[in-house]
Amino acid sequence: ETCSSAGFACFEDVCVPTDYCEVDDEIGLGPGCAGAVCLDCGVGAECVVDGETYDCACLDGFSGDGFVCVEINECADSLDDCHEFAVCENTVGSYECSCPVGFSGDGTLCEDINECDEGTDLCSEFATCSNTTGSYGCTCWDGYLRDGLDCINTDECAEGTAGCSEFASCTDTSGSFECSCLDGYRGDGFDCVNIDECTEARDDCSEFADCTDGEGDFSCTCWDGYRGDGSDCINIDECTEGTAGCSDFGSCTDRPGGFECSCLDGY
Repeated sequence: ETCSSAGFACFEDVCVPTDYCEVDDEIGLGPGCAGAVCLDCGVGAECVVDGETYDCACLDGFSGDGFVCVEINECADSLDDCHEFAVCENTVGSYECSCPVGFSGDGTLCEDINECDEGTDLCSEFATCSNTTGSYGCTCWDGYLRDGLDCINTDECAEGTAGCSEFASCTDTSGSFECSCLDGYRGDGFDCVNIDECTEARDDCSEFADCTDGEGDFSCTCWDGYRGDGSDCINIDECTEGTAGCSDFGSCTDRPGGFECSCLDGY
């Protein structure tokens, strides 16, 4: 016999739909359809056999009635089990989870990488590394400038931002500076006061000189009757040098720092 209706075929003297099941290019019924693909199932569907009945069912990752199956976007529909810090990428009938840069794991679990502790950061040697979720930050130390990846020393002395005393010298150092009081002053470099070398006996004046304190310094002046630079004063022999001014009828006797005129006998 032959089936007269379109869409049917003969099988064991029975007309069955040609879109029923296909197994090894033969029409199959009931359990014989196990593992077969239903000819009229939609894309993303499979033939499901239950005893002597069959049906089309959408595969995992698809939704529909088995004849029309639409892919499910698990990522967009929040149906994935990716970690909160993972990247979800939809695939045909499924999805994939992957940890982004700054995290490690399989995507279902992503743990923050501490680049600072692991030494994988790119911070400057003159910067502090601070770990953040999925990343890190770099901050230049005090005394350095720029973005933390590149830090250069700040010359506070040249820029006039050091705050040293007007009576101090400023010396730039790596990441900082030093203030030192000038000779004749004492203090911490930020506050410098004059030293009275004369009162504190820190001068080098001669014992035959007067010490006069000045701003940041002092001066030595030889006494009358002495000559020198103040640090070294020698007695002037006015008698020998003829500067005493004694009478022609007197004698001149030199004394330390002076002289003495005495009238000759009979005068």
